[in-house]
Amino acid sequence: MLAIPSSSDERLTAVRRSKFAYVYVRQSSINQVRHHQESTELQYSLVDRAVRLGWPPDRVVVIDEDLGKSGNGQVERVGFQRLIAEIGLGNAGLVVSLDASRLARNNRDWHQLLELCSLFGVIIADGERLYDPCAYHDRLLLGLSGIMSEAELHQIRIRLHQGERQKAARGELRIPLLAEADKQRLQAMMETADPVLLFAGIRAAQEELGRRVDRRGLNAKIEEPAVIDLQRFAANLKTAWKSGETRPTHRRPYRRTKPYPKRPSMYEPFEAQIKGWLEEEPALSAASVLQRLTKIDPSRFKEKNLRMVQRLVKVWRMEMAGLIILDGGWMKSWPLSPSAATDGERTHVGPIAFGNIPR
Repeated sequence: MLAIPSSSDERLTAVRRSKFAYVYVRQSSINQVRHHQESTELQYSLVDRAVRLGWPPDRVVVIDEDLGKSGNGQVERVGFQRLIAEIGLGNAGLVVSLDASRLARNNRDWHQLLELCSLFGVIIADGERLYDPCAYHDRLLLGLSGIMSEAELHQIRIRLHQGERQKAARGELRIPLLAEADKQRLQAMMETADPVLLFAGIRAAQEELGRRVDRRGLNAKIEEPAVIDLQRFAANLKTAWKSGETRPTHRRPYRRTKPYPKRPSMYEPFEAQIKGWLEEEPALSAASVLQRLTKIDPSRFKEKNLRMVQRLVKVWRMEMAGLIILDGGWMKSWPLSPSAATDGERTHVGPIAFGNIPR
């Protein structure tokens, strides 16, 4: 409820009345603008309050560009910036708002407004009384109003989040991401569509989206709709299990245009010799390999190279195991177990080949 003003207040000087009175109107969201129209009309009625304070109707300016915008400082408010600019230019004598929370919900904007009003001698009015930012007690009340306005926003958020958690605990929380008609249409499509054709269509759409993202908007012309190729989709399924399925819309990896310079390894001259040792003695450990290399070149190979030798031996053994698995002819060159040699069996590999190999 608006208080009845008194136009005989000594703070309402002729100098201030010669300037403009600015009425700031704001609602925090579009939903409030649509459904809380009483609050909006109450804020527009502040024009009559400015007129009763002694300002002519033609010198009362309404700033309502921020309807539907939050005052928490995270959203750019054109109307508030306009108000700040008019105060800084010395055009304002009075700023009227329903309360402090309409002007700002954060201390940064609120204290910026107070400093400018104090510097240019602007009176601030709400629905109850007048405040002079140059006066100590009024400045104290205005500062407390700004602090309470920001704290009130924090309490509102806590209550809303607590309500959402209570609904989620009961299993009643629903987030309407799609309209009900769209949900029904998608459910009917899922019930009648061929699963393979549906996945192929999704993949084709993802690939087309990835291509358009890669072009970075260089070609803005209308593209043809994506073509669903079932044969290509089925062929990709044969190799997807090897390297994993990658989304076509996944961020493309950075590819270096120039190759990295490769430093020569000190083990390359001895690679063939080491592989020969491993073929002759499959159980040969990496420490034994390093000992043989140390005997060949003591100045180059030290005990600190053991970890690197272990890695190389592991890689070479993996290569040899791959050849054994993919090429059955390798099994013929491996030693046979005593029982197999006695029975004349040529396909039984001895336990020395597949035992635990120390490293």
